[in-house]
Amino acid sequence: MTRKDYVLLAKALRYAWMEETNQDDIVAEQTIFNVVNTLAATLKQDNPRFNQEHFLAVVRGERDANSHPPRG
Repeated sequence: MTRKDYVLLAKALRYAWMEETNQDDIVAEQTIFNVVNTLAATLKQDNPRFNQEHFLAVVRGERDANSHPPRG
């Protein structure tokens, strides 16, 4: 996958994350949380250079979707 693909996934998941965390449905919120974390772990297995923490921060809305992870 390319960086463009990761950004696209993060944007889609951010939308779902924001939708669920703004609801009072704890089961749906936990489900999206589990999906996001499982996907991030799988992407890390596929690409050792994939920055899982940065991806999760983008999904949670803590970082801009087009931001770059720190090097090193």
